[in-house]
Amino acid sequence: GWENSASILPFLREMIGILKKQFSTQTIFGMKDPRMCLTLPLWLKAFSSLDVNPVFIIMCRHPLEAALSLCLRNHVSLDVALSLWIEHATRAEAVTRPFPRTCVLLPEMFADAFSTLERIRKSLNLTWPRSMESERENIGAFIDPGLISVCRRNQSAAQHDPELLVL
Repeated sequence: GWENSASILPFLREMIGILKKQFSTQTIFGMKDPRMCLTLPLWLKAFSSLDVNPVFIIMCRHPLEAALSLCLRNHVSLDVALSLWIEHATRAEAVTRPFPRTCVLLPEMFADAFSTLERIRKSLNLTWPRSMESERENIGAFIDPGLISVCRRNQSAAQHDPELLVL
């Protein structure tokens, strides 16, 4: 595939450098970007060169919720936003298939982050570097249940703005 092209080698070197700089002292680390599924084949080469054994947590958000957010933030049509959601979801599923992975529903994480993280830990056989109890405040600050209201506002805006509903 494209990830084996000689023209990609400088990007692979840069990715390896980023991983070394950002995560070399970590026993466990995470990276989050819904678009990462598009470049994951190259990230996998970088992980392999550093003897990193990846596991994947696929965050699942309702397609309409994700698309409406993209419409409002990037001013794209709903059909374009839904097409992007489908592309990213299918690529994420396909490229992570050979690896340990689990799926998490976004509302599940917002509703009970600690139980969700425990389920993730068990299903991927992970050992957290610190206890979740000792990190309760940090986790609470990072996983903001208030963000779920943004999702609800997006749905409400779509109901009141005909431009968002035009396919």
